[in-house]
Amino acid sequence: MSEKTTTTTKKRGKQVLKAYIQRKDGKIKLHLKTSKDIEEFFKGGTKAIAPNFKAPDGTDIFYYKGNVQKREKVKEMLRNGILSGLSDDAMEGYHFSGSINLAIFRLVGVSKGITIDVRDSNLTFSELEDDIKVLGQIAKAIWQEFIKPIRIDIIVKKI
Repeated sequence: MSEKTTTTTKKRGKQVLKAYIQRKDGKIKLHLKTSKDIEEFFKGGTKAIAPNFKAPDGTDIFYYKGNVQKREKVKEMLRNGILSGLSDDAMEGYHFSGSINLAIFRLVGVSKGITIDVRDSNLTFSELEDDIKVLGQIAKAIWQEFIKPIRIDIIVKKI
């Protein structure tokens, strides 16, 4: 039996995230595809193997170590708005201390689409559905707060 839930998050007509999570034969797979903007936002630093993220064929998946200050700002923004508990440790798996691990947004190739095995196969279908919705909220918030093009004009007049 296979259960699958999908989310697509768009901002101003632009797809920011397409994701689905599927449980089949007791195994859970997460497919995640972000906009190029999100991968570029987290890109930086050296690449390293994420030991607890594996492709379905068992091959290693790499992540960007990135800018620690930028990652902390993202976590702070999300904690204040969307989520109370987050992890951002690429050395841990998809679920860490009962929360979604933000490191999945730092996986190399995420803008082309990436599939990972979720090691915690004890998650209920409703928990998986909640996860996929939260992933959409996270992607939308990151794009809105850190990537969205903006223009701020200031006019200074002589008195």
